[in-house]
Amino acid sequence: MLKVFDNVIPQNRLEELYDELICTQMWSINRQSSSEYKYFHNFPGHMIFERKEGITSKILYEYFSGLIEHLRHRHKEEHGQLLPPKINRIHLGAKTLSSHTSLHTDTEQKGVVIIGFLTPKWKEEWGGDLRVEDKLIKYKPGRFSIFDTDKRHDGYAPEGGCPLWRITINIVLLHTLDYE
Repeated sequence: MLKVFDNVIPQNRLEELYDELICTQMWSINRQSSSEYKYFHNFPGHMIFERKEGITSKILYEYFSGLIEHLRHRHKEEHGQLLPPKINRIHLGAKTLSSHTSLHTDTEQKGVVIIGFLTPKWKEEWGGDLRVEDKLIKYKPGRFSIFDTDKRHDGYAPEGGCPLWRITINIVLLHTLDYE
């Protein structure tokens, strides 16, 4: 399954959210998609919620939890399917021209990954696409993609002199939690 939803967050909200996110001190610069290259291709990230660790930012957790409910409703309306009920992780990632990652999966548990594009302005020549298996999803502000957790994916770094952070939200929803 791969579903793409546009205009999930309105433009004015994207601008407010982006401005708030880039002005906070919550970012950790050692995020990576794979432990294969320990010191290479790290990118800034912030774990808002991880099931085993809990909530690190209540305001962002509440905002993105509400957004998850909106996506659940929209997915049910447009595709007649329910999304998994358990939030396992909510994570922000920010990439620049040098932030390269590799194809990976986020978990071995069954569920879905939701990737949302949060940078409010974007030019196509800046790249930053999301690859899910053999499909490319263009980076478009406010666009969200939903796909099964067993699908390998990679968010490409911006290119072409992009002056902005490529900020995404990564949400993992599971059917059951392996430690319940």
